[in-house]
Amino acid sequence: MRNHNIAYKPLARYALAALLSTASIASQAECVQRDLAGTWLVSGLSTVTFDPVNHSEASFTTFCKVVVGNNGAFAKKSSSCTSSVGASTISGKMEIVGKTCTVKAFPMKVFVTGQPTTTFTVDSMALDKGKSTFTATGNKDSAITGLAQFIWQGVKQ
Repeated sequence: MRNHNIAYKPLARYALAALLSTASIASQAECVQRDLAGTWLVSGLSTVTFDPVNHSEASFTTFCKVVVGNNGAFAKKSSSCTSSVGASTISGKMEIVGKTCTVKAFPMKVFVTGQPTTTFTVDSMALDKGKSTFTATGNKDSAITGLAQFIWQGVKQ
C-alpha cells in the first residue's frame, strides 16, 4: 500500500514545495566578476583553413594555464599555452555580462618568444552554474581573418 501522508497533509506539501524551490534557486546562483578569478587549466582544439577552395584544414590541440585576476585580466607573465604549433603566452581581460554566467566577447593577444604575433577574438564564453568550468569559442570570422577557429574547455584549479 502506498504512503499518502504528504498528499493528505497540506502543510507537508507546502514545505516540500518550498524545499524543492530553494534547492532549485541555489543551484542557479548568479555569476559575478570575481568568479572568473583564479587559475584555469584550458584545453582546446583549433582549426586553420589553408585551402578554402578545396576545404582543406589543419587542426591542432592547445593546452593553457590562464591565471585570471579579480578584475578578469590575465597577463603574459602568468598565462601560457603549448600546442603542436609551439609555446606562447597570452593576455586579455574577461568580463561577466550582467548577472548571467556569460562572458563578453574579448580580444586575446598571443605572444611567441615575447613578441606579439596576433590577436584572437573569444566570441562566446560561459561559466557553468557551479563556476568551476567554462566553454569558449573564438575567431568566428576566420574565413575573413585567416586565423584559427578554436573551442576551449577550462577547469578551475
